Amino acid sequence: MVLPSTEKNSLDLDKELEKLTSLQYHNFSDLSDRKSTVDPTMRHLIRHRLSAEKQYQGSILDLAVEDEMKLRAVFNTNSVMMGARKQWGSGVFALYSRINHSCIPNVQNSYNATIGKEVVHAIRDISKGEELLTSYVHNLRTREQRGEALKPYGFKCSCEACIGPEAEEHEARRQRLFEIDQAIATWSRGNPLLTMLSETPVPKSDAQALAFAEELVMLLKKEGLVGMDLASA
Repeated sequence: MVLPSTEKNSLDLDKELEKLTSLQYHNFSDLSDRKSTVDPTMRHLIRHRLSAEKQYQGSILDLAVEDEMKLRAVFNTNSVMMGARKQWGSGVFALYSRINHSCIPNVQNSYNATIGKEVVHAIRDISKGEELLTSYVHNLRTREQRGEALKPYGFKCSCEACIGPEAEEHEARRQRLFEIDQAIATWSRGNPLLTMLSETPVPKSDAQALAFAEELVMLLKKEGLVGMDLASA
């Protein structure tokens, strides 16, 4: 089930939902919804649009507004980028939306525009009965940073990297991964002012940048981040 990105226009989402079969609509509305993901001003815009239609008056109008706010929350909570640069918009995929998060995922998702589906690939051997786990956030971040990024989803991660017996070792590597990631990003911009203001050492030559990149790859492998994190390193 694919819905285009409709963050600014509630009418677009309404039109797309009308295209769904009853089963697709049920599967969509049954997904988790975080009310905090919806701009509060959207309620006024939805009410204004619906109040122009005669069938929506009084308590019926109130219920219709809240129903549409819920559906928008479902979309915002579960949508993923369709393409690395969101070139095909955003979409909600009923099956993928039910895959839980881990900061050490065992699958990687990507949108296949040819078949119009969100595809999930295993990025390591997965045992029979083992839960499929994806990542909702950028993993080259510290535990605190990942926790902040996960707040809109309404849960605290309890994966091995966050609270496992070797959590502190994971945290040290994630801290270093973040430092290298930021350093390489600063170096690649070639801006002397940014380099001077950087809180972490920035490569001073191509050779140093290569050494940083090699360390990045080594740490990613140790952390088990062998999906797009490693591919884009």
